Amino acid sequence: MQVIYTLSFICSSTLLLDTATKVSDDCVSYDCPPNSQPWQVYITSNGQPCGGSLINERWVVSAAHCKIASHLTVHLGEHNVYVEEGTEQRIGAEKVIPHPKYNDYTTDNDFMLIKLKEPAIFNEYVKPIPLATKCSSAGEQCLVSGWGRTEEGEISTSPQLSGACW
Repeated sequence: MQVIYTLSFICSSTLLLDTATKVSDDCVSYDCPPNSQPWQVYITSNGQPCGGSLINERWVVSAAHCKIASHLTVHLGEHNVYVEEGTEQRIGAEKVIPHPKYNDYTTDNDFMLIKLKEPAIFNEYVKPIPLATKCSSAGEQCLVSGWGRTEEGEISTSPQLSGACW
């Protein structure tokens, strides 16, 4: 199953979840508060959606399976992809670099870098992801966010940014 939840992991010792839904004993799903994940990007390619994380003003990390076509548009500052909220920046991809050993059949090495045609403008809605300086510890809560399916077998994806932690 391919989902849009892509490489946007944040770990912390506590997380406050107002609208949480238990997915399993170890995981809850919830709607992210607007613009609470300012590094999360929504990627479109000929109408096909994917996700990624902004790592600096010119680069995004995503999944290699997201390179559906040669033309990618990166949407920054998104929350609900069906609503124009006035916080968005849309920037085309200048260069797409999938892992050289990405295997489309097995999805091994399923990551890529996307160089933006112009720099993102950082503000309260668009910021780079704080990169980890160490590995997470056993028992530490982690968060994944995106616009993907929240349950196995779901047909459609969420238009609003969602998260899950475990």
